[in-house]
Amino acid sequence: MWSRIAPRPLWQKLILGTVLAAVIGVGGWLTLSKPEKPVEQPALAMSDALHWLHEKDFEEARNIALHLKQEGKLSYIERGGPAYILGMVAAHEASLVPYPGEQQRLYLIAARYLDTAHHEEYPASHSTDGLVELGEAWYQAGRYARALPYLTQALKRRPRRAAQVHQLLAASYYRDTNPQLKPALEHLDKYLADRMLTPVERHAGQVEQARILIDMGRPADAEAILAKIPEPSELAAVVNVLRARLVMQQADKLARTPATAAEADALWNKAIALLRTPSQRDPANVQAQREAQYLLGVCFVKLQDFRAAENQLSRTRRLNMGLPEGRAATLEEADLQRLQGKDEAAIELYTELLSELGDLRDYSNPWLPIDVLRERLLAAYRHYRDAGKFEVALRFVDTLTPLIPRPRVLELQAEVNRHWGEQLATLAGDGEGDKAAMQHRLSHLRYHTAAETYYALAKLTRDSREYPERLWTSADCYRLAHDFHRTSRVMRMYLDENQRQRRADALLAIGEAELALNNLEAALDALQELLRDDGKHPLSYRARLLAFQVLVEQHKFAEARQVLTENLEHEALTPQSLEWRDSLFSLAQLLYRQGLELEAASRAQGKPE
Repeated sequence: MWSRIAPRPLWQKLILGTVLAAVIGVGGWLTLSKPEKPVEQPALAMSDALHWLHEKDFEEARNIALHLKQEGKLSYIERGGPAYILGMVAAHEASLVPYPGEQQRLYLIAARYLDTAHHEEYPASHSTDGLVELGEAWYQAGRYARALPYLTQALKRRPRRAAQVHQLLAASYYRDTNPQLKPALEHLDKYLADRMLTPVERHAGQVEQARILIDMGRPADAEAILAKIPEPSELAAVVNVLRARLVMQQADKLARTPATAAEADALWNKAIALLRTPSQRDPANVQAQREAQYLLGVCFVKLQDFRAAENQLSRTRRLNMGLPEGRAATLEEADLQRLQGKDEAAIELYTELLSELGDLRDYSNPWLPIDVLRERLLAAYRHYRDAGKFEVALRFVDTLTPLIPRPRVLELQAEVNRHWGEQLATLAGDGEGDKAAMQHRLSHLRYHTAAETYYALAKLTRDSREYPERLWTSADCYRLAHDFHRTSRVMRMYLDENQRQRRADALLAIGEAELALNNLEAALDALQELLRDDGKHPLSYRARLLAFQVLVEQHKFAEARQVLTENLEHEALTPQSLEWRDSLFSLAQLLYRQGLELEAASRAQGKPE
């Protein structure tokens, strides 16, 4: 082609070159401006997330799960997949955290994701693993009661990790709100039956087995288990703590008999020596350290070395805040302060302990099961009540709200005020003067507060079997407070419940209250109803005396005299009984009064005497 162009003139060459360049340029522009065909990206699926999870690429698995969740195009059977992936990733991240508090928080997040996946269906072929992981996540989050149903359900499916599930179930039963020792021991036995356990795993299981046996009161069996663990062992510190507990149990038995008290003291000191062994201070034995710190404080209390006990328990409380040993030490320290008469310090510690309880459904403390904690706090309340420290007792009751239901708290508050009223009434007695009058007024105030509280309690439990009894107690306290309006009203409410028990008492109380209010007809109606329905009741004699007073006020002397005659002629009354003598005295007063009135009438008519 160049041989044809070469002989041409220059101007033609220039034109041809320009045309050729233009053609090439246009062709290139057309080529470059032509849109490229998009490269299709493969669609992400649940199987991809599960694949990367299996490969332990947790970041990729999480990203895919988040993308699928946001896209919202999963089928019905895959809808729980993203939550399952996110829960498994969260559990993995939690396992890497060295700080217990933060680790529990992350496991709680994992448990909530896995719980969502459980309700939305786990991915196919992952349901059993999902149940195991969900149970373990709740366990690691410290929610032992919530772990139990999922682990139990998983065990029925015969999971690959059955031994681990038995171990988790044993630990969850042991750390339940109220430890269930028998099932815990059964699952631990099944865990230890696994032949694939390493020596370290087996010894750790045996330590837990011995711990449960000690709590069950089987010291010989526990000692036999501990004997199987070799002396040079990583578990030596824990074994020492358990052996110290066995010694403490033996000392407790000996301390119950004065003759063996000295032997008991020797054993407390032996336990202290075991708890102070060098291995307890090894940083690797953190849990053993906590247990030893708490048990040392208990030993000092038993030896009545209160200064050492207070120091040890206070240190344990401060070093283990929020942990089982710290809370148990707080209660021991509070009880110690109370028994030494340091009420302000004791109340402060009780309040601190109760403020940390949180949701009682998740409460866990093997040292202090919830029932034991509740009973010990009620024992402290009874101590203040029986010692006559009523103001302190009321303040103490106010702190019990998280642990004791509202109706029970009201009942305790009413009980304290009633006892307080009784004490003031006893102090006032039949005395005269300003001091006795003030004590009577204060007594009435306390009785009235008790009555109001019992009435609030009755309304709160309107549909319970205790409702009539609480109405009765409220009305009786109103009677003791001399609030006769409310006495009559609440006693009538009690009668409306058709209670045969104390019917005569209620009618008599209404009669007395209405008489005090000078409602003579209402008083007489109540008393006559009692006499009509329960004429032989022991209270009928008192009712006749009151009816006599009403009839006299109404100037119905003949009827009044007849009522007293019934008392005097009744075969059950003798001259030795108070009612018989009161009846005779009242009859004499009536006859004397009638005599005076006849005399006055005679004089008015001008007749000689």
